[in-house]
Amino acid sequence: MDPYSSSPAVTIIGGGMVGTACGLALQERGLSVTIIDAGDERDKASFGNAGVISNGSIFPMASAGIWKHLSRYALNRDNGLRIRYGDLPFLAPWLLRFMANASTTRREQAVAALAPFTATALSYHQKWAQRTSSEHLIRQEGWLRLYRSAEGFAGSAADRLLLERHGVKFDVLDTQALRELEPAIQHPFHRAIWLTETATVATPGELLFAYQQLFQQQGGRWVNDQIQQLHTAEGYVQLYGKQQHYKSQTVVLAAGALSAHLCQQLGYRIPLVAERGYHVSLPIPEGPALRRAVYDVAAGYVAAPMQDRLRLLSGVELAHPQSRANPIQLERLYPAAREALGLAPTMDTSQLWSGNRPSTPDSLPVLGFAPRHQQVLCAFGHGHIGFSTGPITGELIARLICREHLPVDIHPFRVDRF
Repeated sequence: MDPYSSSPAVTIIGGGMVGTACGLALQERGLSVTIIDAGDERDKASFGNAGVISNGSIFPMASAGIWKHLSRYALNRDNGLRIRYGDLPFLAPWLLRFMANASTTRREQAVAALAPFTATALSYHQKWAQRTSSEHLIRQEGWLRLYRSAEGFAGSAADRLLLERHGVKFDVLDTQALRELEPAIQHPFHRAIWLTETATVATPGELLFAYQQLFQQQGGRWVNDQIQQLHTAEGYVQLYGKQQHYKSQTVVLAAGALSAHLCQQLGYRIPLVAERGYHVSLPIPEGPALRRAVYDVAAGYVAAPMQDRLRLLSGVELAHPQSRANPIQLERLYPAAREALGLAPTMDTSQLWSGNRPSTPDSLPVLGFAPRHQQVLCAFGHGHIGFSTGPITGELIARLICREHLPVDIHPFRVDRF
């Protein structure tokens, strides 16, 4: 008896937003597709994000400004970025590459690569939301970057120039204009940048589930298993899961932060760490309700209104994907969020979440064929924009497999750039 399962045209490892979107785009072209996914939906970064779909999500984490505040970051005194020093042996090679990208030139190159990629993110989400009758989950009201001081706003000048250069529309609001737009914000912020073309999703997990359901309704095969090994042989990619073995003509690696381990088995060393995110789901405060997601730049949190709760999200923690959760960033930022948004005196942690976003040192995803294994494609490393850009990633992967014209230049995202 053949120890392997049947051989679909394409097998996708990972059923988060990126993997599911790849499946939908391939089905659209008539291909037989299987998605093998390891488990609990709540563990996925696609579940726990801020639900922001923005053409302005073009800025890499590394910038020249890091050098000016290096001691602050190194000592974990900034809520926006925390390093898990217990994982330093694992993180060190990645951090060295990350710092090599902390320059104005590298930042502008990354922005130029990401701008056309994020520009079509919303249109592809709208396409699949319409097909799943989920349009009501997507709200097009923009989102806000908040600045507490004149100095902080002045520090955004370079970002504003890059937004203008790449056609991202925004308005600058003073204290009064911000208060009129968002009465729920109680702190007198000095300025705000309103990215007007951004959409937010009321419940990201519900939208992902709708896409997953459509994939299965259209005949897609969904397998619950964790792939631990893979190799190519006899014209197939052979996959070894905890439950059984599989083989496929073509495989797409979309397993998020765990993808690098699978790539390494094929001889590719992709520098990938967990850009750990945390959120806590809170009751909506009394008074005017927050209408759109906001990013308090100085305090290092994002607050996003969901259907019946307020989601408070931390900055980035760099860690090993399997490290235990530590919500210290949420604890540190809560007083600032409480004062700005009228939250309860103490933070209710009964609905605490953490998840791993796969992050490369240049903040660009890894997309395309594995150079020496043309039956394997990579679709991971999106950092904090995987939920937003999942559908455009799916379209690109499907076009690569079907040898169609690509609407976005993916050369900056190539697998062998490291």
